[in-house]
Formats: sequence, C-alpha cells, structure tokens
Amino acid sequence: MAAVHRIPFQIRPLSPLHIGSGNMLDPFRMLIKNNHAYYINTTEFAKYLSGSFGKNFHDILNSGVLEKIITFMYDKFDPSNQSLYVSKYGVSKDIQDHYTVQMKNPSSDKQIMEFVRTGYCQPIIPGSSIKGAFRTAIISALAALKREYPQKGDFEFRLLDAMSDTDRYKKDITKDPLKYIKFSDAPLPVDKMTIKCINRVYVKDNRKSIPFSYAEVYMNSTEYITSTELVVDSRFFEAKCLQSIFLPDGANQKSMLLRLLGMISKYYKDKLDKEIEDYSSSPLIKSNQAISKQMVKIGESWRFIAKLGKGSGQNYLSIAQSSIQPITKSSIKDDESDTDLPMGWCLFQYLS
Repeated sequence: MAAVHRIPFQIRPLSPLHIGSGNMLDPFRMLIKNNHAYYINTTEFAKYLSGSFGKNFHDILNSGVLEKIITFMYDKFDPSNQSLYVSKYGVSKDIQDHYTVQMKNPSSDKQIMEFVRTGYCQPIIPGSSIKGAFRTAIISALAALKREYPQKGDFEFRLLDAMSDTDRYKKDITKDPLKYIKFSDAPLPVDKMTIKCINRVYVKDNRKSIPFSYAEVYMNSTEYITSTELVVDSRFFEAKCLQSIFLPDGANQKSMLLRLLGMISKYYKDKLDKEIEDYSSSPLIKSNQAISKQMVKIGESWRFIAKLGKGSGQNYLSIAQSSIQPITKSSIKDDESDTDLPMGWCLFQYLS
C-alpha cells in the first residue's frame, strides 16, 4: 500500500498578492462606505430594504434605472447593522473616492477585481494555484534535462511520460505522476485584505507607470498569514520521468522531497535573477533584488518560494519564449516607501 506524506506549510506574502476569481465586484455585491469594504448579505439586505422602505424601495426597483437603484442601496446601507454584510475590511480614502465615482457605472473597466473565494465568501489561496507553481518548475527542470522544448502537441505530457499507449500523439492524464501531489486550499484572514490600484510599470524605460486596474489584494507581510498542507503519495517518487530530478539514486523520500523544494526555489530565483539582469533600469529593481536576497537563504531546506496569481506572466511559464519580452509589469505602489512592488511572491515555511 502506498504511503502518504502530509507536510504542513505556513505562507507569507513577500509582495502584494492577488489571485482572481474572474469576477468584478459590482455595487450589488460589495459596498464601500466609511473607508471600509462590505461584502453584502444580499438576502438580508433585500429583506431590510423591503421591510424598512417598502413602497419607495419597490418603486425604485420597478423604475429599472440602474443608477437610481445603486444610489438608493448605497444611501440606505447601514454599517452598524451587522446582519447586512458577511465580512468587511479597511480601505484607503483614495479607494473609497474611486468607488464612489465608479459605482454609478457598473459596466466601467475600472471596477474592482475580486480575490478568489469559497461559496461562503472566504478568501483563499487555491491549492491548485500552489500546485500549478510546482508543476511549472518541474516541467521546466525536465525540459532542461531532456533538452526538449515546446513543439506541437501535448509537450508537458510527453515530458511526464503520460502519452497514450495506443496513440503516441494523445495524452493520457491517468499517467500524469503529478496527480500524486496536491495542496489544500489556504483560507485567508479577511481583515488583512485591502483594495489597491494595480499599475503597469514600464520595465525598459523611465516612462511613468499607468493605472491598469483595481483589485482585492494581500499586501507583503512580515507575518505568516495562512497555512496549507502538501499531500504526497509515495507513488509520485516512483515515476521514472522524475528520477533524474531526485538523484542520487537510492535517496529516501524525505531527501527526495527536500531536493524537490530546493529545485522549486531555484527555478523561481533563476527567473527573478534573469528579470533583474534584463531590466536593470526597471522601477521594480530594488524590490526584486530584496526578494532575491531572501531566496539565497532558502537553499535545500523545508522552505520554498514561488510566484502565484496576478503578475506571474509570460516570463514565469515553464515553457516561456525568451524572445517575448514584456514592455510592462504589474505592480502596486507601497504607500509608506513610495516603492513599486512586484506581485505574487510567497514564502512557504514548514510548520513543525
């Protein structure tokens, strides 16, 4: 019977983090008032409006004028009535002012991007996002070892020896050895969330950065804010295509796992160092150098660093084409230091 290893990790964002749900936060789902963002309990809010304002509420609904409906909801929302919202967190005055302007135009492209959540409105780092960062690094290592690079067809599955026995051009996902590893979803504390403007920073010249979008984010922190669990089935280590990664032969599974974590960090450090080299005049250079220094201390330990969510971009793909160089990068301005911060860097620390 295959053994199962369970390894808990704490997570700390080293730079602003946004993992999008794909949805925008329109005024029917979230209100910003008194420098706080409120996730509306739509059922209770509808009952409150109907019970407290009766005919006036229904007349405005029947008018079909979206701006009037939104303004009415905003004016009648009572933050002291905790039954009207599911959760809340603080935002800056700039964000509140932006929201006040935009709430009358829900079709605007400057609406706020939602952080991914569960059905109960709990923000999370999806385990699939962390596993995706793992997969990226593993595929890249295999491609380098086998000196095989993107071609037509299922490139990743060929590297993983996961092609069909009957059709060598067709993938067979049941053979994918990465099915033997998974990460649990990591719940995030709502009170540490905020909303920020994401800028597009020009990385090759000194042109002024431009506001690109608004999003719910977790800012870089000196504290671990959540945890996840890495679950590894021992059959993962038996995959022939991965043996080259786990050399030397005969190593126990603990040392194999340590080697894997070190490889993950090395992959992302190499990518970041290449970015630092290529974009030495980028406004992000100081922040990137600071993160790179933290990576030096990692080595092959029970820690690793990976890049998640918004800001990962073309250059952090396992099969990124080096000829494609972005003109801009996503960043968030740090209010205290007035420094442009890259997005998505997270530190994972073994939780003993």
